[in-house]
Amino acid sequence: MPYSIEASVAHRFKKGWSFAAAMTANTGRDLFIDGLYGNALDIKALAIKEFNTRHRLSLSLFAAPSIRSTRSLSTAEAFRLTGNNLYNPSWGYQNGKMRSSRVRREIVPTMVATYEGVVSKSTRLDITASLALGVKRYSGLDWFGTQTPMPDNYHYLPSYFADERDIFSAVEMAWLKNDTRYTQIDFDRLIASNKLGNGEALYTISDRVERITHASLRGIVTTELEQGELSYGVEITIANNRRYKQMRDLLGADHIVDLDYFLQDDSTLANMMQNNLNAPSRLIYEHDRFGYDYAMRRDDIMAYASYLYKHNGLELEASAQVGYVDISRKGFYRKELFADNSFGVSRHIKFTPYALYVGGKYIINRNHLVEAKVLAEAKCCDSEDLFLQSQYNNRVVDNPTLRQGYGAEVGYLFSHLNVAVKATLFGYITLNDRGVNHIYDDIAREYSDVVISNLDYARFGLEVKANYNFARHFTAYATICLGRYMYINNARVSIYSDAYNTLIATGLGQIDNLSLGNVPQIAFTAGVSYRNRGWTAGVNANYQGLRYVEPSVTMRMERALTLAASPEERTAMMMQERLRDAFTLDIFLSKSLYLDRLGGKIYRVKFKGATAQHRPSRRLLFSVGIRNLIGANNIVDMGIESSRIKPYRSQYGTIYLRHDSRYLYAYPRTYEASISFRF
Repeated sequence: MPYSIEASVAHRFKKGWSFAAAMTANTGRDLFIDGLYGNALDIKALAIKEFNTRHRLSLSLFAAPSIRSTRSLSTAEAFRLTGNNLYNPSWGYQNGKMRSSRVRREIVPTMVATYEGVVSKSTRLDITASLALGVKRYSGLDWFGTQTPMPDNYHYLPSYFADERDIFSAVEMAWLKNDTRYTQIDFDRLIASNKLGNGEALYTISDRVERITHASLRGIVTTELEQGELSYGVEITIANNRRYKQMRDLLGADHIVDLDYFLQDDSTLANMMQNNLNAPSRLIYEHDRFGYDYAMRRDDIMAYASYLYKHNGLELEASAQVGYVDISRKGFYRKELFADNSFGVSRHIKFTPYALYVGGKYIINRNHLVEAKVLAEAKCCDSEDLFLQSQYNNRVVDNPTLRQGYGAEVGYLFSHLNVAVKATLFGYITLNDRGVNHIYDDIAREYSDVVISNLDYARFGLEVKANYNFARHFTAYATICLGRYMYINNARVSIYSDAYNTLIATGLGQIDNLSLGNVPQIAFTAGVSYRNRGWTAGVNANYQGLRYVEPSVTMRMERALTLAASPEERTAMMMQERLRDAFTLDIFLSKSLYLDRLGGKIYRVKFKGATAQHRPSRRLLFSVGIRNLIGANNIVDMGIESSRIKPYRSQYGTIYLRHDSRYLYAYPRTYEASISFRF
C-alpha cells in the first residue's frame, strides 16, 4: 500500500529576502501488481531577493531522488495462463523473498537562478541560468552464452511446444498452477547455475547508467512599444550525457570477462569478441563498468523574437526562432568489431532548426471569442537515433535530417451566464521523422540495426469542452475529442547487420493509413461536481475508443510479406490489431475543515468581502475516491506489435506469422484516501 507525506514552509525575512520550501515523500508497495514498489522524495526550495521594485533575483533547487521497480509488457498467452491481466514477469523469489529485476534509481538535482530587472521605463530584462547534474540507473537481467531467463519468453511458453504434446501439457500445467519457478524469474536457480561454474557468471543484474550534465543560459529582453510588445533574446544549452553499463549483482558468481558473448557461436567473429581493446579480457566485478561506455554531446544556440499586439479586443502574436545544433558521440571503449570507428569523437552532425508561429484571438463581445494559430517548425530528432549503434559505434546514419512539423488550430468560445462552450479544430503533420531499432532479424538470422526514415504522420480532429452550472453549487462538464491519428506515407526502412554494418535489406514499410499506436481516436469524459462549505464531491465517466496496437514497420516490408503462403496470411500480417474500447467511472469526495488560529475550533468561513481577511491559516483536508468504479480489468493500456517472425508447422506446410504482440493492462478498481494538514 502506498503512503505519502507532504510538508511546506514559507517565510519573509528582512531586507527583501523571502524563502519557501516544500517536501513530499512517497513509499509503499503496489496492492495489485506483484514486484512493484517505490520510494521517492521530492524537494523544492526557493529563495528570492528583492533589491528594489526594479530588480529581483531568485534561486531555486529541485531534487527528486527515487527508487522504483517497473513492470514489463507481456503476451496474451501469459495473461491467459496466469489468469491475471496484471501479470508482471520482471520479478521472482530469491531465498523466499520477492525481488524485482527492473529497478529505476534516479537523482538529478537541478539548480535555477533567475534575474528580473527593469532596464528602463519600457524595457525589462530576464536572465535564467540552470544546471542539472545527476545520474539515472535502470537495472535489468543479463545472460552470457546461455538463453534468456525471462519467464515469458516464447521459448518457455506452452505454444512453443505445440508439436510435442507431452511437453506442451507439462509446461501448460506449470503455468496454470502459477508455479513461480516457471512463471517468474527463478533467482535461486540462476544463482545455483552461476555457482556451478569456475567463478564466471552466466546470469547477472546490471545497471544501464546515464550520467546527466545539462546547463543552459537564456536572456530575454522585452520592450513595450506604442502598439504592442516586442521580446527578443538568445538561449544557449550544453548537454553532455555519459552512458555505460555497470555491474550491480553477479548473483553468486565472482566475475565475468568483458566480452561480447553474442558472437561466441559465430564461426567468423568468435575471435573478435573484445568489448574494449584498450583493456582486453578485463575481469568485471561488482560495480565495474563494462559492455559499452560513451557520451552523447549536444550544443544548442537559439535566437528568439516575438511581437504581441493588443487593441480593442484583438490580440495578435508572431514569433520566430532559429538556431544551430551540433551533436557528436564520444566513445570511451574501442570495440573490436569496429576498432577504427568506436573510440574517440565521431564526426559532428549539424542542424539549423527553426520555428515560425502566428496566432491571434478576437473578442467579438462578452459572449463570443474566436482564435486561430499556425505553426511551422523543424526540430532535431533524439541524438540516439542519429547513430547506427550508439552504444559502441561512431557510425552516423545516412542522410540525417530535421523533423518538420506543420500545424494549425481554429477555436471558438461561447460563454453566457452559467454556460461555457469551447470548440477547437486542430491539425498537425509531421514529416521526415526517424528512429533506430535494434532487433533479431529472423529472415537474415542475425542481430540487426533497423533505420526507419521518412516517417510521416498526421493528427487532426475536433475537441469540444463544455461547462454548465445547472444549479447552485452544481456543475456539469463534458469534453469530447474526435480525431484521426494516422501514418500518411510508407516509411523507408534500412536493415543493417549489427556485426558487420553491412546493408541486409532496404525497402518500404507499408504503414500508410495505419493508425498511430495506443492513441484513442475517440475520447470522451463527462461528470458532475458539487462544491459547498468546504465539501467537494463528484462523479465522472471516461471513454476511449478506436485505439490500435503500435504497428511494426519492419513486419510490413515486402521481404516479410512474401513469406505469406496465401492472401489470407498476407492480410493477417498486414492487419493492425484494434484494442478493446475502454470505459471507466470515477467518484471522489473531499472536505476542508478550517481551524481558528487561536482556539483550534472548526472555523467555517465565507470568503467574501471583509470576512476574507480573517481566513484561518490552518486547514485539515480529507479526501477519498474510487477509480474505475465498475471494476473493468480487461482495459489494455498499451500494446506493441513484435518485429519478429515465427514459423508454425502444420500438415499443410509452414505458416509464417508475427510473434505475439505484447500488452500492458490498466489497473482495475482502485481506492484512494488522504489526509493533509496545512498551517
